[in-house]
Amino acid sequence: MLYVIKTRQPPTTSDFTIFYQSAAGSAENMYKGFRVNLNPPHFSLLIEPLTWVRMSIAAEIWRALNVLSLCGCLWWLATRSDEKWTAADVGAVLAWAPFHHAFSLNQVTWIMWPLLIGAWWQWRRDRWIAGAIWFGVALSFKSFLGVFLLWLVCRRQWRAIAAAAATAGAALGVGIVAYGFEVFRAWVRAVSGVSWTSAWTNASLRALLLRSFTENTSGAAPFANIPGIVSPLFVALALTIVLGTCWICRNRSVDDSWPALAASALLASPLGWLYYAWWMLPGVKPSRLLVRSPLLWIPMTFLTRGQPSPWATITYASVFNWGLLFAWVSFLVFPGGSKPVSSPPELAVHDAPRAAR
Repeated sequence: MLYVIKTRQPPTTSDFTIFYQSAAGSAENMYKGFRVNLNPPHFSLLIEPLTWVRMSIAAEIWRALNVLSLCGCLWWLATRSDEKWTAADVGAVLAWAPFHHAFSLNQVTWIMWPLLIGAWWQWRRDRWIAGAIWFGVALSFKSFLGVFLLWLVCRRQWRAIAAAAATAGAALGVGIVAYGFEVFRAWVRAVSGVSWTSAWTNASLRALLLRSFTENTSGAAPFANIPGIVSPLFVALALTIVLGTCWICRNRSVDDSWPALAASALLASPLGWLYYAWWMLPGVKPSRLLVRSPLLWIPMTFLTRGQPSPWATITYASVFNWGLLFAWVSFLVFPGGSKPVSSPPELAVHDAPRAAR
């Protein structure tokens, strides 16, 4: 942790700088420039109060809010999961690479995490509509979470789907009202025009394919320069992973489904950044995830070892892609990261006569 604090990104390269400048400038310039904010317009409404102070101060406020949110989420998971966490679990989440990545970049991962934990907690207690509202807000910020909507379709949770879609639509509508529809369109263009998908810390399948088969912006040496196969191969693999995961998990408990769904969402997203791996944790203890996929604990300094070399590209440079893939396979083949949730008190009382009979 001391190493992470010492080597954190300066304001010039941290992601919060992008958020700050996007919110502080004019609406028409919100999605212009080399380093573009990829969050939807209503996200800037949350950042605007921080623009009242200098960026250096705002960055530390944002980092403090992230850390507070992280502590709250870890406390909730450690105390509310049926299988209690130990010191090994706390140590695991403070030592894996996603901690370094999230803290260093001063990102949005930890601040958004309570929304997903709220959805997980409500769904595992069969409160599907309440959980869908929490989830809908998160979905409005990160569209790749739509994998969970497909899972809800497989479970025929139609009211939850409607609630999630309505909540996400309302949140996006707030941004359109605040900044105008043209700004919303500019955001869509910015997301579709990303050119740094092959970055080292993108753990998605698309990043792995780009590094392996194209002359890419990350500097990784490819095996061959055949960019024409990347998109069709990625779409085929992404659809297989997402649809297969949703179908396999359709009858599993929320705890057994959540890690696999989150992993599949990152693999199938063009921008499955490493710091989003935190969102796999509901439903699986960190110490068990460490045993299942130790590659996610490889220090980030190894990513550029051995370059330029095609073999380094598919080993060191893609260690997090393989780590996420191994985790996803383990979640599907060996579910049961934690014990099933116990029945709520009112259900336990209701079922008592049946148990007696």
